[in-house]
Amino acid sequence: MAEIKYFAFPDSGIYKIKAVYHGLVCPSKVIESNIIEVKIRALKNKEEEEQVNLIKGEEQALFLLFEGGDHLVNGIKNITGLAEKYPNTVLGAYANASLGIHLSKDFKDLIQNKIRKPDIDSSNKYLSTAKDNVMGHWANSSYLALARNYDKSGIKEKRTNLLNEFVEKFKDDDKNIDGIRVAKKILQEEL
Repeated sequence: MAEIKYFAFPDSGIYKIKAVYHGLVCPSKVIESNIIEVKIRALKNKEEEEQVNLIKGEEQALFLLFEGGDHLVNGIKNITGLAEKYPNTVLGAYANASLGIHLSKDFKDLIQNKIRKPDIDSSNKYLSTAKDNVMGHWANSSYLALARNYDKSGIKEKRTNLLNEFVEKFKDDDKNIDGIRVAKKILQEEL
C-alpha cells in the first residue's frame, strides 16, 4: 500500500512541491510529478488562524481529498464549523464545496452495511454558497454537483441557467476545460 504523508508548512514563504511514486509492479520504476510552487502567506489575524485550525487535520485532509466520508466525524465537524462560521472566506468556500459535494451523493458504509442517501437541500445550500468563491477542480465539482441536484429535483430551468453561468464564468480558464466540456454537452442534449 502506498504511503501518504501529510505535511504542514511551518512558516510563510514559497515552497516547491513534487510527488514521487514508486511502482508496485516494478518497484524500481519511479514516477515523479511536475514541480509546483506554493506561496504560503502569513496569517493576518485571529479569524484566519481559527479558519486554518478548523481545516487542518488528518480527517479534514482525507475528507477534502475524497470529497466525503461519513466516518470522518471529527473532520466533518471542523469543516462544517468552518463553512458555517466563515462562509464567505476562501477556506470557508472550499469547506462549503466539500460538504455540498459530499451530501449530493450516497455514502456506502461497508462496515455497518448501510447507505446514507443524499441530502439535496443541505447540499444545495453549501454548493450555492461555495460556487462563486472556488476555482479549478472545486468550481467544476461544485457547479456540476449543483446542476445534478437541480436535475434530480426536476428544476431544469435552474439547472440550465446554472450551467450557462458556469460556462460563461470559466470559459477562458484552462483549469475548467473538462467541466466546461461536460456542461456544454448537457446543454447541447437539451436542444
